[in-house]
Amino acid sequence: MMRVSINRNSDTPIYLQVKNQIRDMIISGELPAGHILPPERILSELLDVNRTTIVKAYHELKSDGLVQARVGKGTIVAVKPFQGRFNGRSRKVGFTSGAACRSMSQITGWFQRLRKKGSYICRERLSTRMVHKEKTI
Repeated sequence: MMRVSINRNSDTPIYLQVKNQIRDMIISGELPAGHILPPERILSELLDVNRTTIVKAYHELKSDGLVQARVGKGTIVAVKPFQGRFNGRSRKVGFTSGAACRSMSQITGWFQRLRKKGSYICRERLSTRMVHKEKTI
């Protein structure tokens, strides 16, 4: 059973409290892939909050790629976790398809090989110029 609690005295909006707790349960594995979240109406009644609060929390989770909403089936924890590496740290980024995971692992490997060679990727564009390949005869 999913346990969510809210603090009405907190500065954090209630929908974010709900979203963050569910997100943490998904990332920790407490809510496994395929787990069906409680319907919005039922969760709102259990927490004694407006239904739109839960709708907004579920929408945020869906935007983060952590859940999928299916008409007639409810809101379900997404199937495949995707882990990316940023600044040398592993970080959960969201959930995506297996093909995208394989592609991202290839990109991650490419970045790691560059780093080992002493190169790095800079996100700022320092200059733009077109370079034409010289013709050799």
